[in-house]
Amino acid sequence: MEKDGTTTAPVAKTDAPAERGTAALPDPIRPSAPAPPHPIAPSPPDPVALAQLWADQFQHLTTISLAGAGGMLILVETGGYVPSTMWWPPFTFTCFAIAAVLALMGQMQVIDAASRGEAPGRAARLYRHAAVFAIALAGGALLGPVWDSAGIGGP
Repeated sequence: MEKDGTTTAPVAKTDAPAERGTAALPDPIRPSAPAPPHPIAPSPPDPVALAQLWADQFQHLTTISLAGAGGMLILVETGGYVPSTMWWPPFTFTCFAIAAVLALMGQMQVIDAASRGEAPGRAARLYRHAAVFAIALAGGALLGPVWDSAGIGGP
């Protein structure tokens, strides 16, 4: 009889599991693919996309700062709140203004780094933390006297 390339062996021995309709389970003892010689390191993030996220953060910090300063001016100018002491309006306004300037400077640092193809550096982080601190300081200085004058804080 002439050989025509067919076999009489059982299907399980000749067909791959994927061809039979069942998924092949990986063998933990003998992996089918050789292990890489070293672990695969994650690729660094795209500096332009990262700079866009950072610039958005700084833009939001600037918006919050300007809204806080505007809200404080509205409270004082409309007479909606008459402060018992006059130290906090200039202090609060100054803190909000400093936060806006810090956020703007941080955004400039991010844009400069992105134009060089680098990720934002330490200076941008410092500006971000300082802007958030100035916003928190201004918010506390604004809410403290308003809270006390409304009688909410207690006797």
